[in-house]
Amino acid sequence: MRNTLRDWAVLYDSDKNGLLPIVEDLEKASGLLQSMRMSPANNGFFHRYMLAEDLAYGGFRSLNGSIVPNSPTQEILTEDLSELAAIHELDSSYVESFNKPIEKVFGAYSSQFTTGMGQKLSRQYLYGLEGDGDADGFQGLRQLSIDNGLTQSMGGAEGSSATMFVIRWQPGVMEGLFNEGMMANGSIVDMEIINGGKTYTKTTNTTTGAVKPIKAAMYKTSLGLLRAGAYNVATITNIQDATDKKVSVEAIEKAIEQVKGYTNAGETVIVLNSRCMRLIKELKDTKITTYDDSDKYSARLKSWDGVIPFFIDDNITNTEDYS
Repeated sequence: MRNTLRDWAVLYDSDKNGLLPIVEDLEKASGLLQSMRMSPANNGFFHRYMLAEDLAYGGFRSLNGSIVPNSPTQEILTEDLSELAAIHELDSSYVESFNKPIEKVFGAYSSQFTTGMGQKLSRQYLYGLEGDGDADGFQGLRQLSIDNGLTQSMGGAEGSSATMFVIRWQPGVMEGLFNEGMMANGSIVDMEIINGGKTYTKTTNTTTGAVKPIKAAMYKTSLGLLRAGAYNVATITNIQDATDKKVSVEAIEKAIEQVKGYTNAGETVIVLNSRCMRLIKELKDTKITTYDDSDKYSARLKSWDGVIPFFIDDNITNTEDYS
């Protein structure tokens, strides 16, 4: 079983300062990162793979009959990783006042940077180069589903709606990519002390020439998305908490079919935000039933048909606007 991004972060965790800030109230659940399988890119900052474009089916041949030769075709493709980085500056006197290694001073902020960068990363995987993603990042799941014609709209208004993702994570076909070399220091997010920890100045007023002495650190990671499959993500867009704009059983069932989730249930997940989860629970008993130690409809809904799990990701916004 492949590791998720969270598994890799725990596996390579090297924070030893023993005094981490509480960031619970700043966190957003990221079901996408919890469910996504991750693998190292095979060429550092990019991943090269061979895509089979068809199959050689062969043919039956009668005695003294003939066979038509055929050759399957393949294409070599590349997925580039993108670097996500943040620079943290502190007054040099403030850093020196702790009287401990500079790595420890900046390390105390690592949880905040890791949490914030994780949320931005989740949005990039979800939205890609448009909408709530970053145009300087990599292509995301929502656009991929549109490009492959695997999307349905519930008719909600742009600016007031959300998207639900049905994803089939498939090893070697659809999974997250990371630069293994960036984990050399033991962390999924690499912290680099700038200028060797020496103080340098930053201009704060170009008119007077005033400068501020600072020390700084840069946090960075390099990740991407392997998206070799044409049937690995389907989306239900324009979901709104309004009459006839909510998600339907029919739409969910179709999305599962589109990613071949019925025959690959062990690889398929449904990623949605808290509002969409609530709207699913509002579906009538004639359309959906839960079974969890009892036949009560109020029982916690953990999966679709008891097979395909739900993952809550509140980086999916309720104000998407792609108009």
